[in-house]
Amino acid sequence: MTVGVRTITIRWSDWPVSALGHPPERPVAVIVANRLIAVSPGAAEFGISVGERRRSALRACPDLLIVDRDPALELAAFDTVLEVLSGYAPGVELVEPGHIRLPARGPSRLFGGEQALLDRLSIDLAGVRPTGWSTPGVGVADGRALSALATLVSIATGRPEVVPSGGSPDLVSGLPVAWLAEIGEVPVDFVSLLDRLGIRRLGELAALVPSDVVSRFGPVGLHAHRLANGVDERPVNTVVHESTSVVELAVDEPIHDASAVVFAARERAERLISEVAASGRVCVAVRITIETEHSERSEHCWYRETGFSSAA
Repeated sequence: MTVGVRTITIRWSDWPVSALGHPPERPVAVIVANRLIAVSPGAAEFGISVGERRRSALRACPDLLIVDRDPALELAAFDTVLEVLSGYAPGVELVEPGHIRLPARGPSRLFGGEQALLDRLSIDLAGVRPTGWSTPGVGVADGRALSALATLVSIATGRPEVVPSGGSPDLVSGLPVAWLAEIGEVPVDFVSLLDRLGIRRLGELAALVPSDVVSRFGPVGLHAHRLANGVDERPVNTVVHESTSVVELAVDEPIHDASAVVFAARERAERLISEVAASGRVCVAVRITIETEHSERSEHCWYRETGFSSAA
């Protein structure tokens, strides 16, 4: 069996609501498309959970504060985490605010092994949010997707999940197939189809004959089947590819308002996406580097499996 690159995935499931700045005991929830995607500990005390509809949540707690998701606010609050992680690896992959990946090999060698690395990370990340909010799920495994699955296990158990090298098949066999959609690896429709066929665990999917999976489900099925067998060879997406398209924004005068940067960057983003689309490609990773006149640099990478539009 091919073993993927050791990867660490860190995820705060309640980041969208904690980024709002309310105390954890305040009943607050963040909503998208009329369903809650994150709730505060104060809301959870009323039995409110992720996935509920607005009406059901308000019935359980009439004083519940429901807020639309604000990605810009979430990202601004996440900058503290990115600063902490910059001390561990030269490049990290930001899936979205509250959800990040980084390679494990280099940092684990520096700190004396993966467990020692996680112990140090837990200490440094403990202070990024006020007391009362949940600790992040942390998963270490062979490859991006498998470490993401390990992180979901970590969120469920409340402790880091370190999967030994080559041990991914044992981890994933009992996990729900729906978790592949949860981490963005397969469409929800594919999971629904498997559910109707009675295939609800990754071990059940792994037991199918690969040729049958391909003929019935195509490339999506083959990808899911490989993950169900613990095979994920994709590394963290932090390396700039030779065919990367680049746009630059040079500023001559000091900028005192972030909106001015956003306005200027929008035109560059449209130019970049148009250039990528014209070549028949899709932009799935964006690396943004900011350099001051004093040569101070800040650099982060975002990754989206479905690709970026200029607005995204």
